[in-house]
Amino acid sequence: MFKVTFIKPEGLEVEAAVANDGTVHLQLRTTLAPDAPIELPAGAARRIIEFAIPLGRLPATDVTPTLQLTIEVERDGSEQERWPPDSAIIMPYPAADAFAESWVL
Repeated sequence: MFKVTFIKPEGLEVEAAVANDGTVHLQLRTTLAPDAPIELPAGAARRIIEFAIPLGRLPATDVTPTLQLTIEVERDGSEQERWPPDSAIIMPYPAADAFAESWVL
């Protein structure tokens, strides 16, 4: 199993389990409240693991201009690897017109 742990926004993690057929089952959990996990669209795994975390499931706020996260691989409940090992992946929170801005003619 692996998981994506959000540092910003705080208190969210996505648990991902890869089935034998290559389907990646995803659940969004909040660590700040004991809510039931939310099922996310399935991903796929072969040589590359592919999945999406819908932005609509993340809190949109002007207070969080960036997303910060780590990716961990776990076995038997114990962390085996972490990316990046000593920091977080930091990316800007996409604005409503982010995709329009990325078009190049």
